[in-house]
Amino acid sequence: MAELGGAAERIAARDLDFQIDPVRGRELSGLAAAMERMRAALLESQRELWRTAEDRRRLNAAFAHDLRTPVTVLKGTVELARARAHGEESPAGVEGSLAVISEQVERLERYAAAMARVTKFEDRACVRAPVKPAEAVDAIERQATAYVAARGTGCGLRFAVSDRLRARARADGGVPLELDMQVVEEVLGNVLSNACGHASALVTVELDLAPGGDAATSAAPDASPALAVTVTDDGPGF
Repeated sequence: MAELGGAAERIAARDLDFQIDPVRGRELSGLAAAMERMRAALLESQRELWRTAEDRRRLNAAFAHDLRTPVTVLKGTVELARARAHGEESPAGVEGSLAVISEQVERLERYAAAMARVTKFEDRACVRAPVKPAEAVDAIERQATAYVAARGTGCGLRFAVSDRLRARARADGGVPLELDMQVVEEVLGNVLSNACGHASALVTVELDLAPGGDAATSAAPDASPALAVTVTDDGPGF
């Protein structure tokens, strides 16, 4: 009885990380076994709640981190548009700022739609679709240019595209790249944020083609290669 009473007090205090030892007596041993099953079930439930809370914390952190990039671009572009509107900037310059704002708003909408049903960070699906190489290059260059300009830290951008990617972009009827552009933009924004924060004066974004990751498909003549995005800065490193 003392053994069972002590176990009940520990369970009531939510101290579940122990094991109820068998006790003598047919009735009391059955009760002890039932209490042990209850303790184990409560412990697993407690651990599951902790895992759920940890998944939610990581997901919220990912939300906050991934939203910083488009919000930064929006804020910087709005300030630039205001300056252009009150200055002698041509209407084309103002229209360019509005186009950047519209593009970032659409990106936020796509991100919200993609994450609406996600309960764990690992649930985020990568949905690839055919994208023309020229369109991918233009989209990445626009994002990189807008983000570096919006940071307003005096940091410059060098954008480079490899010869083989340029050749693929110029070729008519070439095999498109299989990309999830939403994910590409999110990852690029995160890396650019780090680069701009640590660069001395220059951030470089280089685009290239790499062999496809699937050995079964990369051997095929018309296999879609992977897009390689490299971001470097001239900061002190770490």
